[in-house]
Amino acid sequence: MKSKKCVGFLPWLLLCALSLTPFFAQAVRSSGAWQELTEQTAAINGTPPQADSVTIPVYQGSVQLRSDAANPVDYSAKPSQF
Repeated sequence: MKSKKCVGFLPWLLLCALSLTPFFAQAVRSSGAWQELTEQTAAINGTPPQADSVTIPVYQGSVQLRSDAANPVDYSAKPSQF
């Protein structure tokens, strides 16, 4: 008799735990944006920032892809080919 009460209690406990999960996730999300800058970048050790952006060259095989235009890439290209 005792085991039937325990078996009936476990699904109820699991249902309660699963129904509370979205509330905890929402609480984490409402605490603020992750890595949101609240101020501009200032001088570090007296040295002001020098660049507004950076361009990193990307190659597909031995061909450098242009950063200022769309590049046609074969649909079967794999990430290891870049």
